[in-house]
Amino acid sequence: MQLAERAATAGATVRLCYTIRIDGGRSYPPAGPDDTIEVRLGASGLLPGLERALEGMKAGETKVVRVPAALAFGPRLPERKLRVPHGAAGTRLLRPGDAVLVSGSSGADFPAIVEEVDATSVLVDANHPLSGRDLTFEIHVLDVIPPPRDAGLAD
Repeated sequence: MQLAERAATAGATVRLCYTIRIDGGRSYPPAGPDDTIEVRLGASGLLPGLERALEGMKAGETKVVRVPAALAFGPRLPERKLRVPHGAAGTRLLRPGDAVLVSGSSGADFPAIVEEVDATSVLVDANHPLSGRDLTFEIHVLDVIPPPRDAGLAD
């Protein structure tokens, strides 16, 4: 089978590059010349809307697809906004818009964006910056490697 004949199906490995465009046409993040990813369809944890768009695509194909928030980064969740005491988001002077790592109750750190700072605490938003947004993806498939005949989706 020639390279361009291989269609992306469940279990196939797809090498691609893509650009996310948010309202107003701005790229997020701006794509670099070597920004490629390799994913295994059905097992990669890829955004559901992006994975659906890849199904059936072949090497060399380009597609522009609009993905609703529910199939991209999901809705903005109010419970992901947290007020933390000073120090929980680090020791530097913080301003709204700053990206920080906040220590959770489990001891794991998670990324958040500072929304507000007062005398005793910091309001942070741990939602993904693109949550709640419908997104436009420009996808370019570079290669499709079919799944091995005896391989399932589990790794």
